[in-house]
Amino acid sequence: MTDKFTNFAEVFLDRAALQPNALAYRFHMPQSEATVDLRMGELARRVKALAAGFQSRNLQGQRVVLALPHSPDFIYAFFACLAAGAIAVPVPQQRSHRQDPRLSAVIANAEPGLVLVDAGAVDWVLESIGREAADIGKPATPAATIDEIEGNQVDQERDQ
Repeated sequence: MTDKFTNFAEVFLDRAALQPNALAYRFHMPQSEATVDLRMGELARRVKALAAGFQSRNLQGQRVVLALPHSPDFIYAFFACLAAGAIAVPVPQQRSHRQDPRLSAVIANAEPGLVLVDAGAVDWVLESIGREAADIGKPATPAATIDEIEGNQVDQERDQ
């Protein structure tokens, strides 16, 4: 190893540039025999886009709660936190309309700059976070999906 790298994200992005078609991760999908392969080049592309979204939201040095399922999205988000200088805080995936006291405790304790959730739970998590913040008189922690952070799909209804 040379001194040209200062963190793991730099090592990862360098390797992705050298071997873009190399297998990075293989996911075995739940309740299925199907697999999803992530190649280094595609992983790096998504990580850079998501890291840029984190940086544009000034999340360097801040905690980002990753309330995501075991999926490629979790890997994108975790590596993007490293690349952006944010601190990843993994928690169990949130299920719609099922109160999880662990999420509330993590948000209260970690005071994250963002909660990253999957699309199926984002509206419910936003409502839950807002209700709990109002109860203690603090501003609500923002929540978003990976697509929103990357700028691919902005939910216009929530932005209005």
